[in-house]
Amino acid sequence: MKTPNKSTEALALADTMIRERFEADYGTTCRTDYLAHLDGISTRHLVSHLKDQALKAAGQQRSNAKLCFSADPEPILLIQIPMDDPHKPGATIYATLDFASWLDLMEMGAHGAWRFNAKGRQRGGQVLTRLPMWRSCLIADVAIARLLTNAKPGQQSRTLDGNPLNLRRSNLYLLGNPTIKAERVGTAKVAARLVMEEAKAVQASYAGRGFDIPRID
Repeated sequence: MKTPNKSTEALALADTMIRERFEADYGTTCRTDYLAHLDGISTRHLVSHLKDQALKAAGQQRSNAKLCFSADPEPILLIQIPMDDPHKPGATIYATLDFASWLDLMEMGAHGAWRFNAKGRQRGGQVLTRLPMWRSCLIADVAIARLLTNAKPGQQSRTLDGNPLNLRRSNLYLLGNPTIKAERVGTAKVAARLVMEEAKAVQASYAGRGFDIPRID
């Protein structure tokens, strides 16, 4: 009896999830289609040279992501996003999350390149992505964990196991209470999904307009 090919099974399930969720709206029936869709919507506002830069970074990162199953009694499809290891030049680390959650994030607009922002070897760090059209936003980056937990001002998103790369929903929780006071805790200063939605809307408004960054001679 042949051993099931888990990679093939994972890809087949990803294709099914994408087809069931997006075929009616986008015409995407598989992962390849959906990646092409993301490449298109995330760069449709850019001039060609900025589009090439974006696809080289975020597009390539998405293409290189790995699919696998969790070790749960009822296995869940996971995706692992590759990022540069800030502690080891040339090495790669992976952020792991539920594939369904990753699809949610892509639909929110978190399709820029992800990176790990280390806070020192003892303090961990966090996975960040740059907001679309971030120059027009109050902040440039947003934490993936904050998007997944829908963190509000005054709240911090934490991991149960202390591993900032384990971004499965079952491993995330919120600390603190929502507030609009000036003395908000640490970096928990914005409603994560709200700023992403606003940035995504600005990006969509520039579609086809050839956005460019002024060069400084």
